[in-house]
Amino acid sequence: PEGSMLAVSASRSDVEPWLSAEISLATHNGQMGCVLAGETPAIDALAVQLQQQGIASRKLDTTHAFHSHMLRPLAEQVTALASEATLAPPATPCISNTTGSWLTSAEATDPAYWSHHMCNPVLLFDGLATLLATRQEQILLEVGPGQALGSFAKQHPGCTREQSQRILSTVGYSYQQLPARRFLLETVCKLWLLGCQPAWRNLHITEPKPLDLNLAAADEAAALAAQIEASAESSSSALASQRQDRAARRRQAQQRRKRH
Repeated sequence: PEGSMLAVSASRSDVEPWLSAEISLATHNGQMGCVLAGETPAIDALAVQLQQQGIASRKLDTTHAFHSHMLRPLAEQVTALASEATLAPPATPCISNTTGSWLTSAEATDPAYWSHHMCNPVLLFDGLATLLATRQEQILLEVGPGQALGSFAKQHPGCTREQSQRILSTVGYSYQQLPARRFLLETVCKLWLLGCQPAWRNLHITEPKPLDLNLAAADEAAALAAQIEASAESSSSALASQRQDRAARRRQAQQRRKRH
């Protein structure tokens, strides 16, 4: 059945009184960011109520109330479909949006887990807390349109200033007025500066062919990689030179103070 979703600038505890048989919590994105989902008349009525109370909200452009009770009629079908798939424990550690913790082997191989995931809220805020609690030097790369997930990560109380500098996206905002290709290449350059090793020769091969290596595109990518590396090295050298100059000035100042 069709439904609606409403993004609300409120905490998870704040939205609890608004939940009912017609409205479910769909996502918990941040300390003051949740999405509610349910029957359209109920969502529309809540939007009017929140406006009267001065609480910011925005109706999302969706046709269904995803991650809500309205998808429960499909749960058995989804479980049956998952039962036909070959389920396996995660080869790479990943976080469950349903629990906000690390996905277990039991969950990943349980067909019912996936239908449960479809009908229950996405606990992104909890998942980010689990990820950021590792305190490792990790790079968070948002793959796909927009920068919403990266923004939620940067605003999370568990995100340090150093970590926020290592949260990148592959697509820019429309107001940035930057060609998509340019934005992507800049992100690739930032990843390289952070220690990643991109597959430079695959960067511009958008239509791989079994028998055609597309050498011209590969050469173009290699040339671009050299330019990016040269630019990065130049920037790094300039920063190193600035640091050396500042250090030299500090030593000179210390020597002058000793003389006096």
